[in-house]
Amino acid sequence: MVVKQKLTFFLRNLGKGLAWVLVILAVVFGLKKLNIFDYETFLLPLYDKPLLIYMTFFVSEVVVGIIPPEFFMLWALHNHSFTQYMAIVTLLATISYLAGVIAYMAGRYLSSYKIFRYLRRRFLKKLERLFYQYGMPLIIVSALTPLPFSGTSLLVGSSRYPLNKYLLYSLSRYLRFVLYAYIVWKTSVTIS
Repeated sequence: MVVKQKLTFFLRNLGKGLAWVLVILAVVFGLKKLNIFDYETFLLPLYDKPLLIYMTFFVSEVVVGIIPPEFFMLWALHNHSFTQYMAIVTLLATISYLAGVIAYMAGRYLSSYKIFRYLRRRFLKKLERLFYQYGMPLIIVSALTPLPFSGTSLLVGSSRYPLNKYLLYSLSRYLRFVLYAYIVWKTSVTIS
């Protein structure tokens, strides 16, 4: 029964994640096709500022993923071959992974402070409940779905979860980026 619950939790959140990326792409490419909004024109001033983009993405990922990674994947599409695009996406995945590690370490360090425990109960209550209910699978689910990976990493670190296990399970973050990037690429090629 427990395995079935964890699998259901995983599949439900994976479905939400795929639905989310498809909605984003439908809106972005639909607006472009209808000549209402062209994301490429909007992003034009940013194409020659990759450092700014990478720094913005890093901050977003550390601060509980304010900007969805899919928007950065759209930026990465500009005038690149599939190989170049996937190299940029791999860099984005690495930034996201490292941001998660930083959040884990911050959680581990800050867990002894009363203010952190208060903030954890206040803002991470739902994730905390999920972590105690599902354990390690929550790390994988948050790495693959829209559940906040950074928030989960912070919580996992504050729970003194073993670092080596966290690092291993968090590698699934790369799978999300590769899968979603492929969907973004195929959608852009199909629409263009």
